[in-house]
Amino acid sequence: MKQTAYLLLLVALACIAHPAVAISGETPECNNRTYIELPCPEVYAAHFIQAVERDSLLVMGCRIDSAVLRPMRVEYAFSLEGGAPLVQVYAILKLPLALEELPGCEVSAVTAVMTLDGTIIEVQAHIDTD
Repeated sequence: MKQTAYLLLLVALACIAHPAVAISGETPECNNRTYIELPCPEVYAAHFIQAVERDSLLVMGCRIDSAVLRPMRVEYAFSLEGGAPLVQVYAILKLPLALEELPGCEVSAVTAVMTLDGTIIEVQAHIDTD
């Protein structure tokens, strides 16, 4: 019984590490390669701050000023269906935003999803509880 459990665990870990290999047994070919040279992450952090200053950032109905944001991480998200990648900027709020409608909860950070030209298309709030 233990041997079967270890074998199942090994197979599950292999599926997590390489899902395409787990399905077909072979690594998929990348026929549709698009080589894009992306600027350093600090450029997108600056684009994020500029977009917040230009358009304002609304989180849970409250305006967030760029002065209370500190970008911490930049991620590039590529779609398997093609197209230009998106940029995600994770920023913490220097002063967490208390939520009146949710007692004991506060917004501690946001993730802004942007296009490569710096247009914010989605904002995700990260909410902490007491």
